[in-house]
Amino acid sequence: MQMIPETTYHVTSHQTKKAASVVFEGATIAELQTDGTHLAAALDWVKSQKDDMVGGQKVDTSKIVTGGFSAGCVEAICHAADAKPGSISGLACISPSTALFVEKSYQFKRSELKEKTKAFTIPTLWITAEEDLCNFETLDMFKDVETKGTTLVSFRDDILDCSLKLTEEFSIWGAENAAENPGMAVHMALACEEQVVADKPIVSFMKRTFDISTGGGPGPFADESDAVVVTKTDTLTYTMLELLARIQ
Repeated sequence: MQMIPETTYHVTSHQTKKAASVVFEGATIAELQTDGTHLAAALDWVKSQKDDMVGGQKVDTSKIVTGGFSAGCVEAICHAADAKPGSISGLACISPSTALFVEKSYQFKRSELKEKTKAFTIPTLWITAEEDLCNFETLDMFKDVETKGTTLVSFRDDILDCSLKLTEEFSIWGAENAAENPGMAVHMALACEEQVVADKPIVSFMKRTFDISTGGGPGPFADESDAVVVTKTDTLTYTMLELLARIQ
């Protein structure tokens, strides 16, 4: 099984830190194209390799989960929605940055994104935290997907690494942005810092999606002491108020 991650950028110059502010000002950044083409190209490249071998490892291209973090979730949602039927088996989104005020910067329409999530027939995983900058967006996207196995994992803030150490070193974001935007440190802690938390729910989700029982089976999405987990079944759905009650 294989998860195709979002496109990433390595940024170290202090000057590029200023680029972070333009997102909140609503400027358009051409490099932040999020229509699914990056992930589609990545998957096409994998399939073009001889015997599906990548880095000495054979990739089972019949078992693909696509995913992203923050704005990368927009890319992943579009990739999953526009892919050939049967080519993508699941979607994993960590703290999706899908608010109206970043539409122009990330070049998407939230209303169109919502329609895509409502139309999904594949299981999806949504990861957030109590005071995550994108907590509302994560819940709002999750509630629209009705497929069995779709799951929300909401971590407690106090188990996260909110130091911003790696965020400061390798991205355009940092302490200055976090001070201006409550929830930013929690948002970055879900995917960017040394203390990894998203691995356990993603591995469990993938094993459940592909019904893999090796290695002790799928295991829990998260330890009960670390997070609240809400999973949709054929007979159980949640309203927004019910979701908020579960995670608060």
